[in-house]
Amino acid sequence: MKTISVKKGITIRAALPEPAVKTLSPSTRMVYPLGNRWGWLLPALKEGDPVVAGQLIASSSSPRVPGIRSTVFGKVSRIIKLPTVQMKEGQAVEVVVENQPVEGTEMLTKVDDSSDEGQILSALLQAGIWESEDYGLPLALRVAGPKSVQSFASSATDEDLVASVKNIPYIDRPIKILILNAIDRDPYCRTRSHVLLNHPDEIVSAARLIRKVASPQSVILAVPSNLASNPSVQQCAQALQAEIAVSDGKYPSGLESILIWALTGREMIYPSKNSRALETAVVDTLALYQIKQALLDGDPALRVLLQINLVPGGESFMIECSVGTPISHIMDQLSISSDQVTKFVLGGRFLGYAHYDLNVPVTGEVDAIDIFTGDVFHYSHEPCVRCGFCVKVCPVSIVPAELSMYCEYKRFEEAVHKGLWQCIECGLCAYVCPAHRPMVQLMRYGKYELQFTRVAS
Repeated sequence: MKTISVKKGITIRAALPEPAVKTLSPSTRMVYPLGNRWGWLLPALKEGDPVVAGQLIASSSSPRVPGIRSTVFGKVSRIIKLPTVQMKEGQAVEVVVENQPVEGTEMLTKVDDSSDEGQILSALLQAGIWESEDYGLPLALRVAGPKSVQSFASSATDEDLVASVKNIPYIDRPIKILILNAIDRDPYCRTRSHVLLNHPDEIVSAARLIRKVASPQSVILAVPSNLASNPSVQQCAQALQAEIAVSDGKYPSGLESILIWALTGREMIYPSKNSRALETAVVDTLALYQIKQALLDGDPALRVLLQINLVPGGESFMIECSVGTPISHIMDQLSISSDQVTKFVLGGRFLGYAHYDLNVPVTGEVDAIDIFTGDVFHYSHEPCVRCGFCVKVCPVSIVPAELSMYCEYKRFEEAVHKGLWQCIECGLCAYVCPAHRPMVQLMRYGKYELQFTRVAS
């Protein structure tokens, strides 16, 4: 058994959510965003078009950007302006739900242990799985071993798709280590560990598919310290012939780059964040939960599990809902008036983004929603006092105070030379800052401006 040790970071104790999962009644209106962390999608439908469950709503010509499918039957009402989960200006397809027939869903191609590697890779590309963590590549391209790519290329009919897959950097490198990650990425979110504990059979079945398509030399199951001796975890590890690695309890041990460094001693290359360069792939349990639905069941109407935290009050619980469910519907189901809400954060208090539009939907990119219903907090920050607290806790050993000031004053290239791209946006610097400086937001702003400038040029 290995130990995942983080040199810096902080141990943060948070209350566990209720174990029971609340199932929400279906929404009469669904929203499907036309963009995710990897890029933008082109709508395959227009206003007034009928929609069936499983139908492709939007797609990209590049395998780097997974598409999105309808989870309901209905009709496209309009295409609206809507920010992405990462607060980038974008659009979304709004679908008005109609009567749900028993049959008619466009099912995905099922695969199982008897399928070859190329078939599994093809199914992964077709499924369109979105993930909550900021991975450099989407799931299918991150885990595809050279043998899988070769098998896929020999049987695929879309030559452009095959060429795009083969052009992915380091696609010819083997995946030597496959890490199955059940360590929760945010201190106030327990979705990954919850899925492993409550759906162990589904996780094992999905992980076997990933193991086959990746063909790793070794498999590691990364778990939080409180699950190290849990019987379900031990059974999963035995079924997958995986070695268990236990977190030391420090945040952010569940993030991809920290996990790879702790288990292999190799550092991520930025800004590409391509783990293939390190011959390692990380897949979290929430993604495995979606893989079970899409690949083993052939069900394109993906459901996501997420944690709801009510602040203040401390109440936390799990819900399961379909991809495309608007935040407004979730609040209605929880009897929370929009007039009460002063802020809501998608993706966790440390790693997430504060939003203002209740039309933003739940997708695979969302694993937690923090709803603040207290007094309105008017944020203000003071100049840096040079205390060095942020340096003491930074898990990637950069100087957040200096970088945030460079970004604040638009000195972006200087920030790059000082390690801006190495920032994993864990939020610890802002958490310990006595001057309450929004360091994460400033560094995100710097990265966005650099990306925008490079695309424009």
